[in-house]
Amino acid sequence: MPYVLLGIVIFLILVITFLFKNQEKGQQATVPQIAVTTATILPTSGSDLSYIMVAADPDVSMKLYDAYGNKIADSSVQQPITDPVNPENKNNSVTQLYIEKLRTGNYRLIILSKTNKVSKISTYFYDINGDVSIAQSVAVAGSSSFILFFDKNDNKKSYIKQVGQN
Repeated sequence: MPYVLLGIVIFLILVITFLFKNQEKGQQATVPQIAVTTATILPTSGSDLSYIMVAADPDVSMKLYDAYGNKIADSSVQQPITDPVNPENKNNSVTQLYIEKLRTGNYRLIILSKTNKVSKISTYFYDINGDVSIAQSVAVAGSSSFILFFDKNDNKKSYIKQVGQN
């Protein structure tokens, strides 16, 4: 929104400058014609916006396996983002696991903690239309195992359930 307002202000400055310059030359002031359009972009009927994103504390690592035991994703740590104007203002690091366009079905999530504290786990299930449901869970120290059921057509049917810990 701020960029739109900035664009309008710049446009008005240019039009006013143009009008005054033409009046100084003794010419009739006319406003140039400019076409302005807006558009709403909607996904096409064949779009698949489905994915799972799992976010956790930075001191854990995560792996996602399909129903056959094949590893399909590893986590990575997103470093803090620092405000360029105020470098002391920044968010925290977070471990993320992201996988897109999965099939509907069961998946196993393994979480390994490097500390003795409980880690908060946030799981975001996005369906084929991009609608999201969020599930909160916790992982204890050591290794925790979860079953993720993902329904790519209806995010409200997707869930995460803890099934083991070491």
